[in-house]
This record gives sequence, structure tokens and C-alpha cells, in this order.
Amino acid sequence: EISALADSISKCGLITPIIVRSISSNSYQILSGHKRYAACKKLMHLDIDAVVIEVTDDNVAFDIVCQANIQRKEPRPSELSKMFNTYLSLRKNVSADLFGISRKTIYRYANISNLDNGLAELIDSKSIQIKFIEPLAKLSSEQQKAIADYYNYDERLSSKELTLVIEQMTDSGSSDIYDIIKAIRNLSEKKKEPYKNSLYNEMYIQKSSCMQNMTESELDKIMYRLLEEYLDNITSTKKVTTNEK
Repeated sequence: EISALADSISKCGLITPIIVRSISSNSYQILSGHKRYAACKKLMHLDIDAVVIEVTDDNVAFDIVCQANIQRKEPRPSELSKMFNTYLSLRKNVSADLFGISRKTIYRYANISNLDNGLAELIDSKSIQIKFIEPLAKLSSEQQKAIADYYNYDERLSSKELTLVIEQMTDSGSSDIYDIIKAIRNLSEKKKEPYKNSLYNEMYIQKSSCMQNMTESELDKIMYRLLEEYLDNITSTKKVTTNEK
């Protein structure tokens, strides 16, 4: 990311100055633009365009850093986690309005610090949704690593499968993800229904041997014919009754 930014600055120059505050004579603290500063340093620039603002209160300065990170285009969840954990360590009362997100979301991102590094990277890359942060954080380090390794070396899990894996690991205490996934998928195969029509599926449970290899369209034709015969019989019965009268 820094290399790409350095390439951009090398070609187009620094478009947006960094924001700093003075903390002593000829000494400044960066409030916004840490990566731009690192990119310019990588390019061996001796100076950098900066906007100096007057901020003496450390808490206000940190709020500005938080705002700058939030307003960046898609900051990584792991970056937000570090920022929110620092914020929570400095504040007794959480001000969700400062970030434009709920308190629950702030604590959710902060919880990434309790995850295996591999899982944090998978959340950063959007391979795992952020809604799984809390349940994953409750697993042991061995269980977390097992899930991260499975994603990195084998395959992705669907949202439903990951939910079931976490539930199984929580209930059993097992870290053997391969056995858990095998059991989940076997159960899923057993539960797989052959037809869209619920009536056909009920009949299949009772008469599976008779319905083997029968398609839904074939069953539709049979049902149509039986219904037609039934309705014809009702019509005939009504005619006979009427004639008798």
C-alpha cells in the first residue's frame, strides 16, 4: 500500500497535505497523513507539505486522528480495531456519535484484537464477514487457528457452514475442523430434499423406493391427471343426483 502511494506521489506529487500539530519547538505530531508521510520518506523527500493546526489537548488531538481514519476510503477492520482499542483505553464513556457508528460496532471492531492474526487478515480481505468477529473471539486460540488454516490452505466456508462450525466447536471444544465440516456436510446431504414441491418430498419419505429417478415434471403430470379424474368424477356425481331429482 505504501509502495503504491509512493508511486502515485512520484508521478503526480503530494496532492493532499498532511495535518500536524506543534508539540514543541520544531517538533510536530502527525494527526492525518501517516501513510503519505511514510511514502514520501520512502521516496527520500527531505520535506513534505503540511497544514499546522493549533491543538494542545491530547484528547482532542486523538479525536482528530480517529476522524481522519474513519473518513479514509475503506480503512481495514484491523486498523479500526487498533484505533478503537486505543480510544476505549483513553475514554470512560464511548461517544459513538464521534465516529458515526453504533457503540456495538465500535466494540465489535475492537474485538478483532482477540482474534488469531490469520482470522484478522481474513476479515480484512472480506473472506469472513465482520458479523463473525464476536463468536470467533470466544473460541480458543487453537480453534481460531484451525479455522484460519482451513481458509488459507483448503477452501472458503459459506456463512451457514461457518456458523455451524463455530457452534460445533463451542459445544464440543474440538479443534478438528475437518471432522466437524465433514459431519456438517454429510448431515446437509441427508437433509437435501429432492423436490421443490413439499408434498412430493413428504411422499418421497414414505415411498422413496417407488419414486426413485422420477422428475418433478413427471410427478406434476401424474398429479394433473389424478386431479382431472377426481374433478370429472365429482361432476358426474352431481349430474346423476340432479337427474334423479
